[in-house]
Amino acid sequence: MIIDNVLKFFQICSSIATIIGVIGLFFTIKSYKDGKKIQSKNEDRQVIVTSIKVLEIFSRTIIPEMGVHEREVANAIPKNVEAAVKSINEELKKSGSTDKVTTEKLPKEMVDQIILVTKINSNLLKTFNNFEHVSVYINYGLVDDDLIYNAVHNNFCGFIDRNKDVFNELITDDVPFTNTRKLYNKWKSIHEESDYIDK
Repeated sequence: MIIDNVLKFFQICSSIATIIGVIGLFFTIKSYKDGKKIQSKNEDRQVIVTSIKVLEIFSRTIIPEMGVHEREVANAIPKNVEAAVKSINEELKKSGSTDKVTTEKLPKEMVDQIILVTKINSNLLKTFNNFEHVSVYINYGLVDDDLIYNAVHNNFCGFIDRNKDVFNELITDDVPFTNTRKLYNKWKSIHEESDYIDK
């Protein structure tokens, strides 16, 4: 009888311990899920904060510099074309020729080469380097891609489209602009797809 009472006591204690264990497990799981929700919210906030920082880089640095650099190039091209014409005419004169070259008679290939050299010697590289920097954030999911895309994709893709000649010349094994090219291709396809859908 004493043994039966002792066994019953231990069975009751075991049942109570099991119930307490299940309750403890329930609270542990709930705490874990709550912690994951808090962690997810914190990560979402961090993504938004980083997105705002990237947008700030675009609005305070990249976009203003893009305009300045493209204006510099636009101002330098006619001067460089004139300098090339002057140099060609001086060489023609030295060789005894009476022919004269004008900017209108300059071959298109030569004008294109002058434009390319002018762009390469300009500060456009700085903008492409800035693009590479922010493209890392975007390509690796450290920012809200939709937020960034909607705000700056036209500036980003437009600049590259307008300066694709120099961009392709700047790409080397040492400076591959991998992230910039990846982001450009991604955003360009999204833009073209949305244009197709909108039609």
